[in-house]
Amino acid sequence: MYRRFSRKINFRVRINPKWILLLLILFVFVVLAIPLVAYLTVSSVYMQRIFAVKDVPEVRVGIIMGGSDDESDPNLLQDRITTAGELYKNGKIQKLLINNSGSRSIDSIEGQSIKAGIRQFDLKIEKDVAAIYDACFIARNKYTIDKAIIITQERYALPALYACNSIGIDSYGVIADRQLYINNPGLLANFGQVFSIFWNIYVQEPDLADTQKVSL
Repeated sequence: MYRRFSRKINFRVRINPKWILLLLILFVFVVLAIPLVAYLTVSSVYMQRIFAVKDVPEVRVGIIMGGSDDESDPNLLQDRITTAGELYKNGKIQKLLINNSGSRSIDSIEGQSIKAGIRQFDLKIEKDVAAIYDACFIARNKYTIDKAIIITQERYALPALYACNSIGIDSYGVIADRQLYINNPGLLANFGQVFSIFWNIYVQEPDLADTQKVSL
């Protein structure tokens, strides 16, 4: 009587290949959509905070962003310093914080800044800071800056404004493009920068231990 129950019961699950393909497409779409939506949101919010030198509101501090491509094109940093000099001479900023990616010596940067019209005692230089988020974090936590003008090229402006405003620095932007540059990373790189900053702010904050307060 038990033989009827001794038969093995086989369960077969049939998976439709079309569903697998659909799920894969959906996954790829979500992965690509997140940085795209973030970038479009950042663009719509912070594009309104970019001004010409003559139109930007006056604040106490200007911040020059460093960049990983400064070494390949030295004109990038030079143009930021020149633009900062114009802001300084027009009374738009009183102090200047320069983030050096490490491609230039401190003495060289200081000399260029003085030549641009910025007095030495109104200048601070942070060395080995290339990442946008790191520069904003140091400005906020080390120098206690809560309002600033960000001076950088157009390629970095929106990510820089997003990063600094997100961690408590009420920031405006001034574009320092004064010529054509080599190795322009383009829109795709901006997507990556915005996503990286989003990750630093909301997921995993970098370990930036040296945050001893310094006056500017």
